Amino acid sequence: MRKYFLLSAVALMAATNVMAENYGGTVEVNAKIEKVTKMDCTPLNFGTIYLTNNNAESRVYLDSENGTTFDGDVVRVVDATHATCTNLTNYVYDEEGDTDVNVTTLILPDRIYLTGAISEDVGDPAYVTDINTGFNDVYGTLVIPALMNAGTLTGSFTITAINP
Repeated sequence: MRKYFLLSAVALMAATNVMAENYGGTVEVNAKIEKVTKMDCTPLNFGTIYLTNNNAESRVYLDSENGTTFDGDVVRVVDATHATCTNLTNYVYDEEGDTDVNVTTLILPDRIYLTGAISEDVGDPAYVTDINTGFNDVYGTLVIPALMNAGTLTGSFTITAINP
């Protein structure tokens, strides 16, 4: 009886193994490596901004020529300068030596929130947006929320310049 039991157990295990399926597969792995240009940048400095008390949302616009314009309750801006970066562009020149086309791909952030002073109203931070470049210069727009407290604003961001 014991023989028949062991024999039937072996037969059952063999039958179960016959019904089991083995699976195998291959996973493809890919990676693309890009070269980035190392650069050093001076600060993007919106300078000293004079606001009226109980200010509405206001903006300071800094362009590639160090031109500064403003709106809202900004009264005056002093000592604002765009950032200047080394190796920000990689231009191809035509036969006459004129700039033809920029072959560098730049990856810039959409918005940078600054720390330091905040709005008295709801605690909104100031931020920089419309970040753009011109040759080796970086500039943008500082958005100051309503009811901004006095203080120093700081922040930073990364620019990636990819050369093909």
